[in-house]
Amino acid sequence: MAIKVQVTGNSPAADKLRGYLTALGYRVVQSGGRVLVEMIRAEVPYIAIEGVGELADAINSAIAELSGAPVTQRAIEGLPAARVAVPAENAVQEEAAARGVLRAILKLTGHGEPQKWFHKPAGYVRTLAGFLPAKFKGRKSS
Repeated sequence: MAIKVQVTGNSPAADKLRGYLTALGYRVVQSGGRVLVEMIRAEVPYIAIEGVGELADAINSAIAELSGAPVTQRAIEGLPAARVAVPAENAVQEEAAARGVLRAILKLTGHGEPQKWFHKPAGYVRTLAGFLPAKFKGRKSS
């Protein structure tokens, strides 16, 4: 089942993020998402992140790593989403913001990590001999 992500905002960075998420199999919704991100264009000299919690912290570290420019984070209690303000008319910062938010969402939702049902218990080994009918067991190949 696809994870629902709500991305609000009409900035190019928000559009890029929606495209990335859709391509990776996430459901981008208008409301009721498990993860909420607001991406806006603003007259700021650098990327600014508002919010508290694991999502805002993960976004901050991912964008700081990608952008190479100053990133600020302001804690706002009660904000249901992480808000990312991207400098207007700065394509490099918009790309860094979109990819940084994507990285944070991938990390928090566990995308790409092996699922628990796929792992065998420790020490579990099943050889080919376990699948062969009894008449073939013990035969030597010539």
